Amino acid sequence: MLLLLVVFLIVNTAVLVLRSDPGEPDHFRAPTVLPVLGAASCVLLATQVEAEVWLRGSVVLALAVVLAVVAAKRRRRPETEEDAKA
Repeated sequence: MLLLLVVFLIVNTAVLVLRSDPGEPDHFRAPTVLPVLGAASCVLLATQVEAEVWLRGSVVLALAVVLAVVAAKRRRRPETEEDAKA
């Protein structure tokens, strides 16, 4: 349940970020109050989760962060000369 709350918190935060990027004429729109209430409810519910679940969930979240950093570094790898010739 904890990881699901973390995902919902990230989604609600992403909604706020997407709202603030009016780069396109038909960009995403949503009332500000909905993602704010969603994020606040996730935080409130996360405070009710037991400590043992937080310990297990923290391990999984830390592993996810490590994998995300590795994936981001692999994507940003500079082009080699062989790739530039092709």
